[in-house]
Amino acid sequence: MTNSDETSDFLWIDQTLQGNVRAFSNITVKYQDRIYTLVLRSIKNREDAKDITQNVFLKAFSNLKNFRKESSLLTWLYTIAVNQVKNYWRDKKNRFVIAESELRPFVDEKGKRLRELSDANMEFDAEELRQVVDDVISFLPLEQKQMFILYYISGQTCQEIAGIFKTSASNVKIQLFRGRQFLYNKFKNIF
Repeated sequence: MTNSDETSDFLWIDQTLQGNVRAFSNITVKYQDRIYTLVLRSIKNREDAKDITQNVFLKAFSNLKNFRKESSLLTWLYTIAVNQVKNYWRDKKNRFVIAESELRPFVDEKGKRLRELSDANMEFDAEELRQVVDDVISFLPLEQKQMFILYYISGQTCQEIAGIFKTSASNVKIQLFRGRQFLYNKFKNIF
């Protein structure tokens, strides 16, 4: 994010706090796709992801006076989104634990598709590749999955992710490493 982006964000925040509610719509338009992407890839349900994304911006709006401008606005919004996703899973009591017996058919199916494309010297189209990546990272624990999305897909730095998760940059690096190792061990026969 450039300084001019941050300057415009802070200007919109100040205008909103002074009573210009329309200034906040600029923030929503600018960041809603990024927030929605993180949420959708974390929960895999489009309708719930839309609701959560809307809640992120409602929460941001109602707590705007608490934003201290110590981090970028996007980092603050990601923090709210990460917490909303955690709440979603806690409320659903839907702990996603995958048994090895459940993983095997998925691995076999994806492996078969990858081999078919490779044997035919075909390339993944962008949507198919995105789907494979989403499917593969869905096997990570929630926090690692969100770190993966923020780092590899959204382009956040380890320091920014550390701020979102209230941890150290070195811990983020460790979590990314462990996630890569987990995925490598699960999918090494395919890739």
